[in-house]
Amino acid sequence: MSNFCLMSGLIGWDATDEVAVASQIVARSLTGNELSVSVFDLEPHAVVPLHSHPNEEFGYVISGGLSLTVNDGEARDITAGESFFICPNESHKAVAFESGCQLLECYAPPRIPKPFRETPS
Repeated sequence: MSNFCLMSGLIGWDATDEVAVASQIVARSLTGNELSVSVFDLEPHAVVPLHSHPNEEFGYVISGGLSLTVNDGEARDITAGESFFICPNESHKAVAFESGCQLLECYAPPRIPKPFRETPS
């Protein structure tokens, strides 16, 4: 995990490592002391398994879209230009559209994506 709060400035995503977090899903992340930002690339129909974490999560769909389910509620379609918020410890899962999905997510406190471990039902 790299800490980029040592000085302000412009940081390129090419300075980050790509991490495979699930089948057909890769992420690149930057982190500071209080916040982390990740870009996820989901291939068509990629599945984000049911999981939870103690971080607040804000997501913004850059391109494509996904179907998001929070706390076993109704699945909601989120498309390019739309955003969502997930409270800490809420279980959630997603499935990318046929077009795939590129997603920007912010976490507080910082969270660096690693391979998913599915939350038991």
